[in-house]
Amino acid sequence: MPETTLPDEAYYSITRLQKTERLTREKQPDLPRFDASRPMQEWRLTDEEAAAVDGNEYKYKTWNAGARSFVDLSITAKDNEALFTALTTPNVPGEPPYEKWVVQPTPAHMVGPNGPSSSISPNTLCTLEQAEMLASEIPGAIAVETPWASPMFRLEWAGETRRHYAIKVGSSSPNAGLLLAQRWAKGVGYPGRWEFMGVLGSPQFIPDPPPSITGAGEYPIPYRLPVKGKEEIYEGGFGAAIVYRLDRESIYNPAGSSTGGTDTIALARLEERMERIETLLVNLSMALGIGG
Repeated sequence: MPETTLPDEAYYSITRLQKTERLTREKQPDLPRFDASRPMQEWRLTDEEAAAVDGNEYKYKTWNAGARSFVDLSITAKDNEALFTALTTPNVPGEPPYEKWVVQPTPAHMVGPNGPSSSISPNTLCTLEQAEMLASEIPGAIAVETPWASPMFRLEWAGETRRHYAIKVGSSSPNAGLLLAQRWAKGVGYPGRWEFMGVLGSPQFIPDPPPSITGAGEYPIPYRLPVKGKEEIYEGGFGAAIVYRLDRESIYNPAGSSTGGTDTIALARLEERMERIETLLVNLSMALGIGG
């Protein structure tokens, strides 16, 4: 096992002992949508670390601020492949930024006996692939092209590759382009389901509600333990914990220092706690709308 590289500082927050970076939606907005069936997991192991796990269980330690100690946790799966997926796939609250669906204009138009008469609405056009995608999502549906037929007018496509398609299901044949706009109203790929509405049973897309983290549980970030003989933990106020290096002089490590002995150390720690209390009171005052 390679030797742990310690931070080049005399002391640091205990979060510096985290074995992997905490992931947030702000840092990585393209993370997959939160899966409420899985525990929250704001981290991922590297593929190499996950592959090195022996068996179908990953055992690790994390820091419990309430208990002010390290605790043992584990992630289990039915098989190693499922465990590998869990360890390398984070589950961060929130939604990815779904691409906004924008209908592009069309050069297509109608031509009558006296020349061009009117344009074609691009909202009613789509590609065959898009129509087939809709049909695959809607139970019992098929995509069919609806060719233009008129004794007085003809369609001039003028290079347009999209066409008029209908999604035929039962006695209903709604326009595919209009269904596509409905399907992607909240963004391309937004999850949801189709339901049949009205007398004709026309399909209507129902977007899934935003996922909730309520009751989902959490896999906290894995921590390494302090290196024996090189690091110690100072448990500060309000659940804070500081790791200090035994080979560096600091207010947390007075041994051999010229900072004035234990009284100076105690005073420095007291001042630190007072600063935290003052910050807490200021934040509380602002939250309650009192003070000036």
